[in-house]
Amino acid sequence: MDRAFVAMYGVRDLEKKLLAGVKAGKVARKGLLADRLAQALKENVLSKKKSIKF
Repeated sequence: MDRAFVAMYGVRDLEKKLLAGVKAGKVARKGLLADRLAQALKENVLSKKKSIKF
């Protein structure tokens, strides 16, 4: 349980950036997380440095 909490806490910043990308129309609202992360990288919503740990 503790590891799950820590993992979700670490993803919080990525989720905020993905949501901003969705609102801007740069990232799909639905789909696999891996596909959405790739799309966010392509559209420069996320940096490679931030998303590499996931």
